[in-house]
Amino acid sequence: MLFNSIEFLLFFLAAALTYFVIPGAARGRWLLFLSCLFYAFWSVWFLIWLVVLTGLVYAAAGKGGKKALMFILSVILLNLIFFKYAPHGEGLWSRVLMPLGISYYTFKMISYVLDVYWEKMKAQRDFWKLALYFSFFPQILCGPIQRSDDFFAEIQKVESQPSLPEETVTSGLKLMLFGFFKKLVIADTLAIPVNQVFGHPADFNAAAVWIAVYCFTLQLFADFSGLTDIAIGVARVFGIQSPPNFNRPFYAPNIQEFWRRWHMTLTSWILDYVFKPLQMATRYWGRMGLVVSLCASMMAIGIWHGATTNFIVFGVIQSIYMSVSAITLPWRNKIAKKSVRLGRVRSFVTPMITFHLVVFSFVFIRARSAEQAAEIFRRMFQGDWSFWQLGLGISQAHLMMVILFIVLMELVHWTQASPAWRGLWRPRVVRYSVYYAALLSIVCFGQLLPKDFIYFKF
Repeated sequence: MLFNSIEFLLFFLAAALTYFVIPGAARGRWLLFLSCLFYAFWSVWFLIWLVVLTGLVYAAAGKGGKKALMFILSVILLNLIFFKYAPHGEGLWSRVLMPLGISYYTFKMISYVLDVYWEKMKAQRDFWKLALYFSFFPQILCGPIQRSDDFFAEIQKVESQPSLPEETVTSGLKLMLFGFFKKLVIADTLAIPVNQVFGHPADFNAAAVWIAVYCFTLQLFADFSGLTDIAIGVARVFGIQSPPNFNRPFYAPNIQEFWRRWHMTLTSWILDYVFKPLQMATRYWGRMGLVVSLCASMMAIGIWHGATTNFIVFGVIQSIYMSVSAITLPWRNKIAKKSVRLGRVRSFVTPMITFHLVVFSFVFIRARSAEQAAEIFRRMFQGDWSFWQLGLGISQAHLMMVILFIVLMELVHWTQASPAWRGLWRPRVVRYSVYYAALLSIVCFGQLLPKDFIYFKF
């Protein structure tokens, strides 16, 4: 039941209407029921397995002790490896399906167990709250990865309120609208030329391949940030505030800052549970310890996407980016401080360099294999550069219209995040003009046939 399907919209409408009329103290348990129902639409058997895993985590954390917690960590990791990384062959393996949201509930389980083990928090005594944390339906598809203490505080807040604030509900609906606009109007339209070129790169000239490579980066951002907006908006309608997951990543001045702004909850998770422990273990190694910690963290992100060669190459590329950037950053900062003019040039140039580094690395996320990625790069620098008769499956006029929608999307991002721009959002006529424009563009230009979200497969 994808967020962009009629089934989900009907489910959401029925769930919200019933949620608003039940007593506040019962809201958390009702959310658990809704989450189980949502998961059962995918697979009843995997729902049962999720309940079993939750029970094991609950028992191990409640018992405490190093052996119990290390045992349950092993079970969680083996569960992930079995379903996500084990090879699929004939027979039983060919019939095994990926459990819904396995990567995301695994992250939540690991962070919860480690936080209890490190005594950052006490074990949750209410089984249903822990089960809701792992299965919360707006977040289980693709995040954001909310920390357990934050989530439990949100549940307590929701249950203590006699009624949900109207502003919270309406802001959630507006965020959902913006997410659908990103997905249906921008991402799914950009998918047309991307699928054409990446499907058969040898059939297209250099100009078409360059366009497709840039389109994929923008498609991935609109698709994933749109999914996140919908997820955060749905949770907000039910009174749950989720952490942000994107913050204008393509304006980042360096690759470290890019990862602080892209899939922010994943980066934060990797920072706390991979990078910091490794940096502590290698603290006497100097720069080599920093490089080892950065490389391990970025390889973890690459392999999280998948264990195929192209994702491993993606992890290696990001490891090189991060290591070089981290080592040279103090030197670059020192040079920039010597000249005001140089500092201004740097503030304009470095985001462009970072963006293009990201664009090239994302080829390995979209390509079916490392070999196809190599073919894409070859086609980018060979052959005809004519911009006529590109054969992208979309007219140039339609493509230009999508570019205008991307500009609108970015204007909204700037007004949401920048105090200097936020004043433009205050007049009621401006806000509602944008809302109606987004709704009208979905109706007139949206790709209304449900298409999978890109990060759903991860």
